[in-house]
Amino acid sequence: MDTTGLTLTDRANVGANISISGSESSRHKSRVFSRAGAIQSVFVFLMNREYEGNSPAGRRFIHQYKIKHYQQALCDRNHQELAGHEDSVNQLLQVNGNTLVSVSDDPTVRVWSDKAGRWQFVQALTLHSDRVHGLASLSDFRFVTCSHDRSVIIWHKLNDDWREWTRIQTGRVCTDIIALTPDNFIVTTSHGHVGSFHIDGLECYPYWFNEYRDAIYNVTRLDAESFTLCTMDGIFAYWQRRGSEWNRYNNHCPASIRNGGQNYPLTAVPLCEGIIAVGYSLGHIVVWWCHKYNESSGRLTWREMQTLEHGDEPEEVKGILPISEVSFISYGDDACMALWRLDHNKKWQLQQRIIDIHTYAIANCLEVFRDHYWSIDNSGAVHCWRWTGEELVHECQRVSSRQDYDDAFLRSSGIRLLGLGYSDEVATFSEDCTIKIWPLFRAGIAE
Repeated sequence: MDTTGLTLTDRANVGANISISGSESSRHKSRVFSRAGAIQSVFVFLMNREYEGNSPAGRRFIHQYKIKHYQQALCDRNHQELAGHEDSVNQLLQVNGNTLVSVSDDPTVRVWSDKAGRWQFVQALTLHSDRVHGLASLSDFRFVTCSHDRSVIIWHKLNDDWREWTRIQTGRVCTDIIALTPDNFIVTTSHGHVGSFHIDGLECYPYWFNEYRDAIYNVTRLDAESFTLCTMDGIFAYWQRRGSEWNRYNNHCPASIRNGGQNYPLTAVPLCEGIIAVGYSLGHIVVWWCHKYNESSGRLTWREMQTLEHGDEPEEVKGILPISEVSFISYGDDACMALWRLDHNKKWQLQQRIIDIHTYAIANCLEVFRDHYWSIDNSGAVHCWRWTGEELVHECQRVSSRQDYDDAFLRSSGIRLLGLGYSDEVATFSEDCTIKIWPLFRAGIAE
């Protein structure tokens, strides 16, 4: 295909090469694809060209090209394993285009870099003295971690090394962290505290709210001014910043499913503007909607829109994934995936329930690119799905289950899935100390 000087030649194993004539030749003509990430360069190049990238034909070409290479790669078993952690890997984050950061119970922070088409170990940061659970990116050259050693550390890159920029002793066991803006992040603790940290110049100022009686299980960023959290004492809370003050809106578990306080929220995900779905520990999903907004005071009123049953058994709902403005997927410990759709009466209806694919608790699910999804369970099995607009179609099982572990370990494993959109790869990481990088497209990192 020839498009305004761009020539793209398909190759079965390597991917493609390009040659560009004109003023852009010096920047682009030397690019030869040796891994999946290089394919993305073609897409970015095409999409940035006014003539082709913004046209319907250009968008169709990009999507069809990705689907072709994605389908060719579904049966590939090639992957790269990143070894080095000696205990459970708790979080993995792409700080910038070619830098990964992982945190662990061992309790180190390890930095990995993309060099010559492979991820390589760069640096171990060992200033935490206890388990590191929280990790968030503030910018391309700064990230923050929080630990059970009751400290929060902001790291920044100086020349080629990552170093401590500042340390805040919190006096509290920190469990999770999210970044709202490059100079503001939220930290939660195991005893129900919420902290807002603001970076001003060379200082970082924390402000703590002693709000909840029990541990905070999940905190989710909505935008630069708001976030949600879930607590073990049954509260789903919406926090919103108005000026310099934070307003909270606590919503208790509906009485109809409270079950003597045994049912508590595990995850909260926005479905669309003003609607949030909350998954509970006994298999319920409660859809909340913003009933009323007072513009003068900025106060919100949240109402229960509908209560759904994820599966046939009262098992934990681990996650909720929106796939369109009127559809979402729920998944959980019962190894079940449920597809929900909003009907014309504004009621959520069960569209599809999949119970015969995964055999262990589903740990995570994400969209790898448009209408294509991966799900992973606690045995390490990764399944690939395609969304047709009406149902989820199972395409294949990407990774075989690890049959050499007993059931007790498998079900307690914390394997999760992370999408690395820049390089078109997916990373799996788990309690068995491993990080694996899987190529999405046929031009893989391991040939």
